[in-house]
Amino acid sequence: MILIGLDPAFRENGFAAAIYDPSDKDEPLRFIVFQDVVSFIGWAQNDAPDRAFVFVENSNLDAAVYHLTPRMNARQAAAIGVAVGKNQAVSQLAVDLLRRKYGKDYVADIAPNKKGGKVYARAVAMVDVLELTKAKPTDRVAKALKSEDCRSALMMLMRAKSQWRMREMIYGVSL
Repeated sequence: MILIGLDPAFRENGFAAAIYDPSDKDEPLRFIVFQDVVSFIGWAQNDAPDRAFVFVENSNLDAAVYHLTPRMNARQAAAIGVAVGKNQAVSQLAVDLLRRKYGKDYVADIAPNKKGGKVYARAVAMVDVLELTKAKPTDRVAKALKSEDCRSALMMLMRAKSQWRMREMIYGVSL
């Protein structure tokens, strides 16, 4: 089973996927940074694997607006609210599209406030890559991990791996 971690964002080059295909001996882990939401939709409809288990960071599961401080004026607070709303919409769109493609049992989502800290250190991500692939990160993977968006997608991929392993134990399905 191919595992995908997805970190949707409504900004140019901010929407990232981490894809683990254990059958690919040359490059089992790869990252895609979508130029925009339309690029993601095209990929999901045309180029995404036929079967996969996906874990998505879904901002729509949070009602909170982050990073508001008492020092902000109304314009700054409104701008943050609009950005959060865009991410909530694109996150839910991604979940809905992927559930239509793979089925609801193959797409899990989590609220940002439940995923853990925003900071996912590059060194920790490198250890996760080693655990996942049983090999040192390739140059392409190491370069991708410089991006916070790719590290967040990897974090979602590691959650996909955990959930899929749990399903293996409980239901007897295999990777």
